[in-house]
Order: sequence, then structure tokens, then C-alpha cells
Amino acid sequence: MFAPKRRLWAGALALIACLAVHPRRAAAEAACAIRSAQELVACALERHPDLAVAAEAEARDRTLPEIARQRPNPELDSRILGGKSADDSLVTTETTLFTVWELGGKRRSRVAAAQAQGRAAQAETLAVRERVLLETVLALHRLRQIRSELAHIEETLAVFGKILRLYRARPFLTPEQEVSLASFELAGEDYKLRKSRLTQDKFNLLGALRIATRHPLEDIARLLPPAPRRWPAIDGAAPEGTGRNAALQRAEAAREEAETQARLARSEAWPDLRIGPTLETESLSDATKTTGGLHFALPLPVLNRNAGGRAYAQAEKIRAESALAAERGKQAVDRESWLSRYRAARKALAQTPSPTALGPRHAQVEAFFEKGLVPSTLVIEVHRQINEVAQTYHEQELAALEALWRLYILEGRAFAEKI
Repeated sequence: MFAPKRRLWAGALALIACLAVHPRRAAAEAACAIRSAQELVACALERHPDLAVAAEAEARDRTLPEIARQRPNPELDSRILGGKSADDSLVTTETTLFTVWELGGKRRSRVAAAQAQGRAAQAETLAVRERVLLETVLALHRLRQIRSELAHIEETLAVFGKILRLYRARPFLTPEQEVSLASFELAGEDYKLRKSRLTQDKFNLLGALRIATRHPLEDIARLLPPAPRRWPAIDGAAPEGTGRNAALQRAEAAREEAETQARLARSEAWPDLRIGPTLETESLSDATKTTGGLHFALPLPVLNRNAGGRAYAQAEKIRAESALAAERGKQAVDRESWLSRYRAARKALAQTPSPTALGPRHAQVEAFFEKGLVPSTLVIEVHRQINEVAQTYHEQELAALEALWRLYILEGRAFAEKI
């Protein structure tokens, strides 16, 4: 009778212990409320599995300075000798307590190197956050586009179905009408294949967002962002004080770590001093003699001055400085490239009517067809062209969005922008 209660209490205690031991993981598992596309993006930045792994790696590397601050343990050196002196027994003991002193600033250099490694882990976490942000924003906008394209395909299939029913209801068809019937049937099959491909793309994107946010697919599908109405103007020169993106921070952390490793290599040329009090006793059968003093040991830096380690560390420092300069130059070129793509896409979008503006045109053609004023080929061609214009418009819109958000990332202000 009490077994279920015992199991219930055991489960509750295990849950409490888990939350106490892993508060970070418990907080990450808590559901985040989403009421808009912006909150959906924030949820992905909070709950994406890759970010959880990066955060744990960053937390791990934050313990490195504590490891570097550790001092060597003291050493206890002792020996006991026994023998004969004339007719007496002789026992001699010598005990020394050594303390190890690291010379040359070894400990300070180790701590600085560990802190630089921690900053590199922070840059890696930021890189994951930038990637998750870009992928989430583009996925949400692409889902909106797919919804629009699917609606157009559904409308087209409905029109074609209506026309096919009219043809099939007739007892007799002329050769021209037979060809029109076959054309509408083939066109309908083509649109069904397009619908299947778009549906697969939709569920692939929804699945990726489901992994990122851990929210049901229907919640994600109803929170898609609106189409951009105004595109921000981006200046040719980067704003002052920007550029603190993950790639640059990673290169700066690598240079800083190389500098600390060079200082550590120079400090390794210094020996460690072992010094401490010593106590010596000499015992005969009738008396004990005790003496004390100071004992130290210092390796002589004659044969080994860590020349190879210092040369390697200096070469790595030079390489890291070159890598940082190259990264800055690369980012300047990348910004120019993405800015050119953004401006070209904006220009193309300004010169192309949006898919919603093309709706009345195919309705007019369908009305002409029902009156017998235009052939079936024109109806099929108009729908095909509207579908292709919508696809091309969406491609340019997505290209502009990617270029815009990559510019935000390069300028280090992506997380302050709204979707």
C-alpha cells in the first residue's frame, strides 16, 4: 500500500536534486512564451541545442583561471640512517619541509593565458548565437514566402480544376478543346509537384525551428513575420564603434592568448626555487644532538633556457597578429560585398511588382477565357508567369534579408535589431 507513495516521494526528491545540481539546464528546459515572431527568435536564442553546448563549453573554460592559480604543494623530504659508533648505536634523521616558489612570473602568466582561453570560448558562443539568429530569421521569412506560394498554387489548381470539370461535363469536344483539356491536365500535374516540393521545404524549416525552440509546429506556423515594407538604408562606411562580431572577437582572443603564451614561455626559462626549514638529529644511546637550518635547491639555468619554446611562442604570436589583421581586412571586403548584394536586391524589388499586386491580372484572363475570348494556353501561361515572378521576387527578398542581417552581424548589432 505504501510502495506507490514511496516511489512518488523518491521521484520528487530526485527531481529536486536534479534541479539543484543542474539549475542552468533546468532553466533552459523551461518553456519560453512566444506571442510574436520576435519572441520566437528570442526563444531560439535561448533554447537552441547548439547554444546549450556552447554555453557549457564556456562555463567549463571559466574554471581555467582557477586551475592556473593553483600553487605547487609543499614537499616533505626526510631520511633516517642507523649504524654503530664504537660500542653505541647511532641513529641520524634529517627532515626538510620544502616550499616551491615559481620564479619569473609563471603563475601570473598561466592565469593570463587561461583568461584569454576563456574569452575565446565566449567568442565561440557568440558565433553560435549569430548563426542561430541568421538561420531563424531566414527560416521564418522563407516560411512566410512558402505560405504565399502555396496559396497561389492552391488557387491555380482550383481554377484549373474548375476548367477541367467544365470540359469533362461536355458530351463532345473539338480537337482544340481536347488539346486544351490535355494542357490543363499536364499543367495541373506540374503544379501538384511544385506544391509537394514546397510542402517538403515547409516541414523541413518547421522541423528545424521545432528543434531550436521546442515549441509545437502549429505555434511556429502562426507567428510568421510580415513581409518587409521598408528597407533600411545602409551607409557605405561602417558606423563608428561597430564590428564587435564573433569572428573578430575570436581573432582578438587568439592574439591575446598567443601573447600570454609568449610571456609564459619566457617565464619557463626561470627555475623553480625549493626552500624550507630543515631539522637534523643525531641520537646515541645516552644523548641526542639536534641541529636546524635552511635548505634550498635551485636548478642552474645553464643548459636549458627554453629557447625553443620561446621561439615557437613568438612565432605563434606573430601568426596570431597577422591573422587578426587579415580578419579585419576580410571583414571590410565582406561588408562591401554584402552591401552591394543588399543594394542590388533592393533595386530589383523596387522594380518588380509584389506577388499580391499580380492577383487581379490572372482573374481578368480567366474571365476572358470563360467568355471564349482567349485560348487556354494564355491562361496556363499567365499562371506560370505569375508563379515564376512570385518565386523570383521571393528569391530577391530573401537575398536582401540575408545581406541585411549579415551586415548587422558584421557591425555587431544584430541582436539589437528587430525581425
